[in-house]
Amino acid sequence: MEVELSKTLVDIDDKALARLMELTGEDTKKAAVNGALRDKVRRLEFGRYLDFMAGPAGDGLRDPDVIAAAQR
Repeated sequence: MEVELSKTLVDIDDKALARLMELTGEDTKKAAVNGALRDKVRRLEFGRYLDFMAGPAGDGLRDPDVIAAAQR
């Protein structure tokens, strides 16, 4: 997977970054920050999906008759 990168000057909490690297096992700041950014995006997208499914769009998926018909 090809990823576009840009250089950005940003102030980062050193203790939080050190803890992130410890928890993830990443050995570079770049890898730790990029991984954390991708993880945050995935979590937010999943949250939006859950909100969507909890609304009217997901009503049919909670109906046992609809699920049974789809499994035939």
